[in-house]
Amino acid sequence: MRAISQFVVRVSELMEAEGRSAVRAARVEGRVLHGVARRLALGAALLAVGVPLCVGGVALVAMGSILALEPSVGRPLAISAVGIAVLFISLACATAYWSFTHLAPRGGTS
Repeated sequence: MRAISQFVVRVSELMEAEGRSAVRAARVEGRVLHGVARRLALGAALLAVGVPLCVGGVALVAMGSILALEPSVGRPLAISAVGIAVLFISLACATAYWSFTHLAPRGGTS
């Protein structure tokens, strides 16, 4: 009978220790999850605000360039020239983004 009671006491102590370590691990993982969720929310908010502003800015610059070029070269050529310039600029931005994300060394900075 004594062996069974010691066994029950040891099992309960083991369960208590495992419970404490599980709570400690959950607390640490919760902090990590909170940090990741905060960065994700900030990135989504910046994208939601930044993308329309960027598109609007590019559209206004393109329209201004078209209006400035139209009297000297005509509307079709002005629209074509500005369209090609915008495409080349967007290609340069995409290439720079790709090179920064794929060619940069992978390091864990957090």
